[in-house]
Amino acid sequence: MKKQMAMAILGVSITATLLPAQARNVKYMVSIPNTLESEQVKAKLDGSVKLFFGPQAYANDSRTIASMNAHGKMSIEFKADIASCQASFADALGTLQNNAKAAGADAVVNIVSYFKNGPVMSSATEFECRAGSNFSHVMLKGELVKLSGK
Repeated sequence: MKKQMAMAILGVSITATLLPAQARNVKYMVSIPNTLESEQVKAKLDGSVKLFFGPQAYANDSRTIASMNAHGKMSIEFKADIASCQASFADALGTLQNNAKAAGADAVVNIVSYFKNGPVMSSATEFECRAGSNFSHVMLKGELVKLSGK
């Protein structure tokens, strides 16, 4: 009996090592307006920094302070993919907000999403999120600016 059990375990182990890894990388396009209304975003942002996504208009005479990237990452363990994407977006926006405040900026403009070295998604209505086996990821780029009249 012990020998049969040992052989069964060995067989399962060998089979498992021969199977290709099943890495998950699901792309989602998630609504920016809906996500901005989520509890995750409301908890992260304090309203002190204005956010302009993709082609949204802002004051032309603004002064650019810096460009920056932000990566939001959240566990999927107990959340649905979209809820995790929203939490990752909130995390990345929180990073943009905090860096803007530290740099003396009062807005982040031209916010776009992307994934690794892929194409940039410039939209006022959607952002790209990738859901893996354990985490969701949102990568954002934006320009920290001082709006005119301030």
